[in-house]
Amino acid sequence: EGKYEEYDSYFTENYFKNHKNKEIFAPQKIYDIEIKHISKSFSNETNETTYVYKVGYKIFKNNGTFRNDIESDASRPLFYTVIEYGDGTVLIDNISVSFSSP
Repeated sequence: EGKYEEYDSYFTENYFKNHKNKEIFAPQKIYDIEIKHISKSFSNETNETTYVYKVGYKIFKNNGTFRNDIESDASRPLFYTVIEYGDGTVLIDNISVSFSSP
């Protein structure tokens, strides 16, 4: 829906050490969404569970404001590393074009 104002709230502080999100983007029409669970690990020390997912989708009439690395109606999968904290909060910790074990 192009809710760029709240987009950063879905990410960990660690994410912003290596990435910068776009300041503004238009609503996007995504389809053919594919999500594949890759891995899961739990840390007793931090009481956090880390998940990795391979996520692919196509953008109808992509205008490039959200993703400028794919053409309209094409897909280029990304790997999302997601952390679930002990209190149930879930945030994105990394997005990359290749898989690396957490």
